[in-house]
Amino acid sequence: MSIADDVKADVDTAHPNLSFTENGKRFTHNPHAQRVPQIEGRFNATVCVLGSEGFSSGNHYWEVEVEQSNDWDLGVASKSIQKKGIINLSVKEGFWVMGSSLKDYWARTDPWTRVLVQRKPKKIGVYLSCEEKLLTFFNVTDMSVMFTFKDCAFSEEVYPFFKNSQKESTMRICSVKEQ
Repeated sequence: MSIADDVKADVDTAHPNLSFTENGKRFTHNPHAQRVPQIEGRFNATVCVLGSEGFSSGNHYWEVEVEQSNDWDLGVASKSIQKKGIINLSVKEGFWVMGSSLKDYWARTDPWTRVLVQRKPKKIGVYLSCEEKLLTFFNVTDMSVMFTFKDCAFSEEVYPFFKNSQKESTMRICSVKEQ
């Protein structure tokens, strides 16, 4: 896609159990927390991280390799989301995400919407249109649409969001130019 963004993780927001390589593109859920600075913007209970750049206008696209994790969530989160304590992944709390838990896929709507997939995705494509107020998830394996959030009430800048709940698994933000 010509609108592909070079998304990277903001390690200053990362839960202490996440370790990073490839300049903030690959992250692994470690069984033990690492020593990290205790800063205000860091997640401390849910193993997740935000992207380093937020979006308030335009169209944006990125892909995430999820092949090595069976428990993940991806999407966008509002700038002012809660980062301390257990977080509730819902639109009401400023999260527009979908995820996988074991073999099931869910959009974190209220209540959750089960997403049926034909082929298990190796990569998920995330397309954000700020002006159209929509967020679409693609199975990059066959470029099928998995789920679309419509009429998103983005009241502030939103950031790419990544949650990796499976210990010792890795997720990777891909360069879209890769094959």
